[in-house]
Amino acid sequence: TAFSDGVVAVAITALVLPLLDIDVSSTSTMSGLWDQYGEQFAAFLLSFFVTAMFWAIHHKVFAVVRGVSPALLWTNMLWLLGIVLIPFGTVLLYSEHGVPVLGFKIYTGMMLFTSLLLGLMFYFITNKSELNDGTVVPQPMWYAQRFSMWWALVFGACLVDAAGIGNTLLDFSGLAMFALGAFRLPGMRAKANAMREAGIDVTLG
Repeated sequence: TAFSDGVVAVAITALVLPLLDIDVSSTSTMSGLWDQYGEQFAAFLLSFFVTAMFWAIHHKVFAVVRGVSPALLWTNMLWLLGIVLIPFGTVLLYSEHGVPVLGFKIYTGMMLFTSLLLGLMFYFITNKSELNDGTVVPQPMWYAQRFSMWWALVFGACLVDAAGIGNTLLDFSGLAMFALGAFRLPGMRAKANAMREAGIDVTLG
């Protein structure tokens, strides 16, 4: 967990590196600065928030881990591969020559890859008693993959119409992940309440 946290910290810090090339002397107003570099700032903010959401979810679910299987270990390593590629994908979201259609496709494809792996870890941890500390409610696979469902939608939209609906959905991706992270199935809430009544301090569910 500490290793994963460190990798995420490096990746989220690296997001700011392209902004160091911004030349503030090229304009004298904030509006002029935004007109010239707004796409870079927007891409940075989107990736920062999305990476923060990935980390918060990962941090929460790994807080209940008591054992690590080879499958969980290597799924986590592949997830970290997706995380470290986010700064690269962020640079692809802006261009001086119109909407970077290919960049949108690559970026959302990377996010789909990363969220699929996060969903697999969710499923492994919450459904295998040897991996968790007993304070979790089991999750069905489709629910564990709710973040990847969103990114599959955005990726598909970018394949069809990157400059239109794909761009619009991408703009709302951070808020969508926040909402999906807070969503709980009624059955999971009932199971969590039953566990609390039995004296179990439910951590995840």
